[in-house]
Amino acid sequence: MLSSHLPVNEMQPASQISTVSLGDHEVMPADVIKKIVSYLDVGHIVSLSQVNQFLRQLLVGWRDLWLQRLQYGLKVDITRKTRANPYKAIMDRVHTHRCSHCGIMEVYQQRPFFNSFFNVVLCSSCKDRTIYALITATTAKKNYFLNEDDLLPLRTVSLENPHYRSASPVRLYSRHRIREISQKKLALQGMTRDQRIRLKETRSKRATKAKGRAVANRSRALMREMKVHGLTAGGMDSCAVAKSFISGGWKNYRRRSRWTVDDVIEHISNERNGRCSLLYRYG
Repeated sequence: MLSSHLPVNEMQPASQISTVSLGDHEVMPADVIKKIVSYLDVGHIVSLSQVNQFLRQLLVGWRDLWLQRLQYGLKVDITRKTRANPYKAIMDRVHTHRCSHCGIMEVYQQRPFFNSFFNVVLCSSCKDRTIYALITATTAKKNYFLNEDDLLPLRTVSLENPHYRSASPVRLYSRHRIREISQKKLALQGMTRDQRIRLKETRSKRATKAKGRAVANRSRALMREMKVHGLTAGGMDSCAVAKSFISGGWKNYRRRSRWTVDDVIEHISNERNGRCSLLYRYG
């Protein structure tokens, strides 16, 4: 590819070029090329001018084209400096105005968005593409089955936690890159992501059913013990200790001890008429 910063005055004027060579034996009239170019975005015209020497001579020397696109396409005020060399004025804006994905520069709504994570300039249409999407570390672990070791070599950016200011910063990763790492990891395990998701759902359903059975078993065990001790079950629904025992709650989280049937019976026995106080403080 030829350099795009050669002096314009060394180029042959566009008006003096009648044909353009596209190969060893292919020739196209310059008027046809100009007609095609008139429908292109100025960002694409810049790329086209770097294809070969013949197109460069035709396009770079086309002063009226660059001046028109500079004024009406990029909405730049024409000064004496820009009027003298409109091609250079456009080239000076390529790095900040041309979309790195689709290559357009004539964005009428707003100036292109600079994505600091990928270090690219993107127009309003391309900045929402999935290839530039970011996801949190939690999502990468939960939905793509990665761990901290998998995330260590990846590029990341940290932002303040929007939910809890005192919590750790939110880490963002490229979703496209996360997908690639996840596919390679799952391929080594001999399964696809869809299969891994189905396996996760199956395990989740089993765990939910097991939890439901455990709750039912603890509830039945408590009812039997209350009958043995001659206690009524009328206040069990409003008893915080009984509800915590049935749901499998902690009696003392630091000591990792849970409520037992004996704890609940002892607590209820201390209350009059077999009812426990809602103000009972435990844990």
